[in-house]
Amino acid sequence: MVGVVAALKRYLDFACCCVIFGWRMLSQVLASVRRLVSLILSHARKRTALILSAACFLSFEVQVHSVIFYSASDPAHNTSPPNGDLAQSGWQFQGLWGTFVGTPIAPHFFITAGHFGGAVGEIFVFRGVSYTTIAVYDDPETDLRIWRVAERFPEFAQLYEKDDEAGLPLVVHGRGSARGEAVMISSNFGDQLKGWKHGVADGRLRWGVNVVESILNGNSSGRTGIGELLRVAFDAESGPDEAHLSTGDSGGGIFLKDGAVWKLAGVNYAVDGPYNLSDSGTGFAAAIFDEGGLYKQSGGTWVRVSDTLGDRPGGFYALRISRRISWIQSVLDTPITTGPSITHDFNGDNLSDILLADEGGNIGVWFMNGSELKSAAAFDPSLGDPNWQIVGAADFDSNGQTDLLFQHADGTMAVWYMNGARLSSSSLLNPHHPGTAHWRVAATGDFDSDARPDLILQHTDGTMGAWFMNGINLVSSQLLSPSHTGDRQWRVVGAGTFDANAMTDLILQNSDGTLAIWLMNGVRLTQGAYPVPSHPGDAQWRLVAVTDLNSDSTTDLILQHAGTRTMGAWFMQGVRLKNASLLNPSTSSGTWRIVGP
Repeated sequence: MVGVVAALKRYLDFACCCVIFGWRMLSQVLASVRRLVSLILSHARKRTALILSAACFLSFEVQVHSVIFYSASDPAHNTSPPNGDLAQSGWQFQGLWGTFVGTPIAPHFFITAGHFGGAVGEIFVFRGVSYTTIAVYDDPETDLRIWRVAERFPEFAQLYEKDDEAGLPLVVHGRGSARGEAVMISSNFGDQLKGWKHGVADGRLRWGVNVVESILNGNSSGRTGIGELLRVAFDAESGPDEAHLSTGDSGGGIFLKDGAVWKLAGVNYAVDGPYNLSDSGTGFAAAIFDEGGLYKQSGGTWVRVSDTLGDRPGGFYALRISRRISWIQSVLDTPITTGPSITHDFNGDNLSDILLADEGGNIGVWFMNGSELKSAAAFDPSLGDPNWQIVGAADFDSNGQTDLLFQHADGTMAVWYMNGARLSSSSLLNPHHPGTAHWRVAATGDFDSDARPDLILQHTDGTMGAWFMNGINLVSSQLLSPSHTGDRQWRVVGAGTFDANAMTDLILQNSDGTLAIWLMNGVRLTQGAYPVPSHPGDAQWRLVAVTDLNSDSTTDLILQHAGTRTMGAWFMQGVRLKNASLLNPSTSSGTWRIVGP
């Protein structure tokens, strides 16, 4: 078959891969044009190929999802685990990350490519089980990205640490679809099949085989942030399941055999292309086994690849794991951080309790064991003035006891230093007034990482600010960034830790019942997110307390229905609801309602 030498065009800026399988052509020297055409088409029918969507293009961003076979259009080809010599060759470690793929590499970590994004709180599915992401780590030198999950993986892949990858057979994985239309050119030898365009995405996981051709430096030609790559050519020498990557499924794993164990050696990243049939137009992404006579993009222009004897196939690229072992291990050694304590304990059992008040201003506490009431008590003294309201609970004197923060209707703020449910002493804050009663304390938490509770205040016009405290003394104040949601119907209703980065975050609720989380870095918003679900189903369910109710070191939400006064808990994993239950009992007598923490 006629082939060509083409300038290397690795597309390294986009995301996705594909796998193509095939047999080597049996002859390249033909007696006549008719015989040549006949032989090419005959071999096209015999070659078995699959394209798994994967990777990036160097200079042309095209996203497609495709799995293409040379000899069959059966979309089920290689969609089940390989067996025989290829058993346990990595299929068992592939998980679904949105429309892409990732590989678990430690009990709480999976690795993938970074260029297709993702957000903390999103779900990684492994063997049909959902795992909630709680932190992300980007390699400063390559496109590798590692995600931490809250739950524990039952099994994970080993890493290939040797530097002998070149020349070794591999198994590659990706997700894609059926074959698209054939790429044909006309020449002196007749119509020639060059490969296939990518078809319609079906998102099915597939596997294929090939051989590592060489190791390349992805940072050449002025590029940065790529690092070393495994280069794999579709040269039709690896049998009927030979694989080629194409756009659609970055992040899939490439496995090499080390002794008796298949280990993760690369993460699908990029492919050669795009291609065109002329020197104008947008071109197309395709799985090409012979570039001869096609046009490839170079420096923004289309350059024809000379059509000479000998196949010069396209190739694909994977981020090399062995060169990044030190960085990967540093991430795996990162301790899990849960942020400031979110336990509010008033009886010394290290379990969070719930604060209540009645219409007469009396205050009490439910001593809890998760969602179950163990016992109840009135605070001593019980206050008895409805103009004073509990607006926070935190340890303001650093003695290990949870104290109470009050605010008067006129704006004055004071602290009760507590010993369990008994008042030890009290003090006004310094200063004790925010300047106008329109500023109300909305949440307490550590927002400057000094291990002391600070205050978040919100004006009736929606503006939000922070008081950085040293005990009861104001050290400094600052508006949040941004200082307003843009809709005064959003109110801050609590603070906790929702993304495992040791920073205190804010939770807000709209008047229509919708909940939202501001993931914070100090007083600066880093990312907004809706909890999943984002609405309790009825706008009368109001968020009334934020604490770790079930002692799993994650922030939970307590809601109470404004009409029925029914009380319930959302047990959270990051921004996602794990399960919900009513408190037991689910209502209180008289006019008692939850007021914190």
